[in-house]
Amino acid sequence: MSYEQPDDVEEILTTWITPVCTAAVRFTDLDQLPFVIVNNLGGDTDIYLGLSDPVVSVRVLCDKRLGHDAAARTADRVHRRLVQ
Repeated sequence: MSYEQPDDVEEILTTWITPVCTAAVRFTDLDQLPFVIVNNLGGDTDIYLGLSDPVVSVRVLCDKRLGHDAAARTADRVHRRLVQ
């Protein structure tokens, strides 16, 4: 099994989200819910100007046994953290 190093944007976002919820670029069976998976999907980069406009997937995984309201609260906390 190979481990893929996170992109800069993935590392920044996982670090930023972690005070609210555990976050990483991949989920393993040792991780506990709730959990946030952050993946860089691509986007535009201008290497000459040093600018990047990444497209990022942020998925919030929750335990369905806790119900919809608990999942909605977790997703709301993650969303609020991202727009701070």
